[in-house]
Amino acid sequence: MWRPSFLPIYARIHACCSVKLFFLSLLSFQNAAVVMLMSYTQQRQASAGAERFAVTHVVLMQEVTKLFASLVWCAVDVYRFVRAHGVDMDEKATALGGPEEARQQPTKVAFVKEASSSSCSSLNEDSNCKNGVAEGLEQIAPPTKADAWRLCKRQFCSELLHQSALWMLLPAVLYSLQNCCIYLALANIEPALFQVTYQSRILITALFMMCFLKRTFSLRQWLALVLLVFGVTAAQLENRVSAVSRQSSVGTFKGNYIIGVAATAASFTMSSAASVLMEGFFKSKSTSLNSFTSTKNVHLSFYSSAYFAALQLLGGVGGGFAEFRQTGLAGSVAAYFRGFDYLVWVLVLLQAIGGLVVAVVLKYSDNIMRTFASGFSLALSGFCSSYLYSFTPGALFLIGNVVSIGAITMYSC
Repeated sequence: MWRPSFLPIYARIHACCSVKLFFLSLLSFQNAAVVMLMSYTQQRQASAGAERFAVTHVVLMQEVTKLFASLVWCAVDVYRFVRAHGVDMDEKATALGGPEEARQQPTKVAFVKEASSSSCSSLNEDSNCKNGVAEGLEQIAPPTKADAWRLCKRQFCSELLHQSALWMLLPAVLYSLQNCCIYLALANIEPALFQVTYQSRILITALFMMCFLKRTFSLRQWLALVLLVFGVTAAQLENRVSAVSRQSSVGTFKGNYIIGVAATAASFTMSSAASVLMEGFFKSKSTSLNSFTSTKNVHLSFYSSAYFAALQLLGGVGGGFAEFRQTGLAGSVAAYFRGFDYLVWVLVLLQAIGGLVVAVVLKYSDNIMRTFASGFSLALSGFCSSYLYSFTPGALFLIGNVVSIGAITMYSC
């Protein structure tokens, strides 16, 4: 008698409910929420006639928030590792291939050095000890709370001073140079041309993944990436064209076209290189990069915070110190956070959470799926704008989103 098999259906449901898909969906909704909230906060302050916040101050606050969140994440990772294994991460990582893999091991070991020296004092006991090690060291007593706390503090400090911090300096510098190139590009070419040209980073990212990460793509996946470029470009071009049509400016855009295009090309090239480097660092199992994902995020957030803080000090050092002498610390802090209301702080928190989610996506997925998540968030934010604002999706926007969703389906099948 034939019986229906529900195994393929269960496998599909299990695949749709995977952790990877959860974080990709979370990244899509986070990107859409950030875009909507960023637009709403600035429009609300402009319509109310209130003094608007400085964008550079918001960026620095989100990097500092991400730094503290990454520190908490790193502390949790260290605590879980010590609680599960109870040994130095450097020694255990050598045997298991890294702290990320070590956390996934079910075996619990506690203070192997001390236990081995005390229990293996004779030849007979040494043979018994070797058998115990072969069985996973499950019979060793767990450490006391004081020993575990002392080990947690030592391992947390060693994680913060891990040699992977030097490697994370490279993508941080690339991201910083990318921001400078974006400002230079937008000062010399139209925003619509910048958006269209900048979408080439999707294909550049795929090429970098082939060269540096030895990733292979089928012909169908390459076609899906090309369709995604056209879809995202069409959807963003609709927004730019509608914004330009509402403006009543006279004359043409003044700027150096060659410098603008060159700066745009440099910006998306450095963005792609930094993203591929981050993915390689997060997935690397080498000795110099065997720290936690949260530790790498701490280092990257620290470099970004230091960069933006130095940029603001160098940009307004005279006025800043003069204002500090006149108004004091309280006045300077109030002036710095001028225009910050509860919605702005929610925006800062969402941006910081997005940085953590991106790290997880790059660790357990790849840059291509991150790009698809960004494309889906573009469609989501566009349809949300039709409810909050007087934005009417045009034919170009709808076609672009349909093509983007079709590209996502084609790539995933």
